[in-house]
Amino acid sequence: MPDIEIVKLKIRRGPDSQRKLVKLEQGELGYTTDYRRVWVGDGLTTGGNIVGNKIHPPSTKTTINRAAAGDIVYENNKLFQLLGNDPTQVGNWSFIGTQIDSSFFSYDGSNELTLNNNSVTKAQLNADVTAAGGAILGGAGSGLSVSVDETTITKAANTLEVLTVDENHINTTSFGNGISGGSGDTISLDVNPAQFSFSGNQLQSIPQPIAAGSVDVPALSAASIGDGLNIAGDKLRADVRGGDDSTITLDTFNGTMSLSSIGGGSLNTLGTLTYDQYGRVTDTQSSITTSLCAEGNTTSHLSAYNGFIGQTVYTDQTIIDVLSGTNTVSLSSAGFIQVDTSLGVLAIPVFLPPA
Repeated sequence: MPDIEIVKLKIRRGPDSQRKLVKLEQGELGYTTDYRRVWVGDGLTTGGNIVGNKIHPPSTKTTINRAAAGDIVYENNKLFQLLGNDPTQVGNWSFIGTQIDSSFFSYDGSNELTLNNNSVTKAQLNADVTAAGGAILGGAGSGLSVSVDETTITKAANTLEVLTVDENHINTTSFGNGISGGSGDTISLDVNPAQFSFSGNQLQSIPQPIAAGSVDVPALSAASIGDGLNIAGDKLRADVRGGDDSTITLDTFNGTMSLSSIGGGSLNTLGTLTYDQYGRVTDTQSSITTSLCAEGNTTSHLSAYNGFIGQTVYTDQTIIDVLSGTNTVSLSSAGFIQVDTSLGVLAIPVFLPPA
């Protein structure tokens, strides 16, 4: 069994500051006791050449005092390499990470790679960014564009404009009461043809008779009532006022017409006329109608007597001319009928024929 001799080999050593002052012989090794790095000489370079660079743990690069030229450090998500001899100078460190086009990408505050705002232009677009057959068209270098039919929609100065909207572009369900059409059908007013018709583009109503009994007083508007008529509750009232402020009141078509006042004064009604629903006189009632009757008729009631002086009246078979006072036959006075007027008491003589 051979004898083994252990030989302890030591190389030139000292602090890094001394190494920087010494030219190591070619092949001569040197060890820096403070940086703990090995150097080899070439006989020409002061300080020699380092035997293998070191990758330092993540750290602040300018605080690595033992870094040597060529060393790499990972700082804040970036890789840097020391190019100069003094690691404490930030300018001696060079970023060796991915080189980017700053017009599109940048590193944010965490040194993470990000896409710049507004950096993507039409030059970066591919036709595949739009769906096949969709309303948006685009391609590399051409940008995005809206596809229009140039019939209903068109493009003008980067603005969409509507050209045509007709019955084909409006859904029937978009219309409310009174309008029909849409979904391909002509849009028109929805009217009852029995009541309305069109003359050209104008809508005209067809006159319709009003059924009897279909309109009552409450349905009437006050604007539809002219002079001499008014609406009182559910009744239509006719107020007729004479020149002497006399008033005749029609209470109802099925009721009575009476003289309310003469000359604005109160009056005890002498006669009452009864009307039917069409305004025709159907009956008269008065305490004097049995003795006074209309001119030219000796048998009827006072249906045509208007109370004016000058009208010839009859007492049964006797004619009296009130205006002239001339008796057509010999009569004897039977008394007077007194009527209160605005001029005073009017006395109308009543005569009886001789026995």
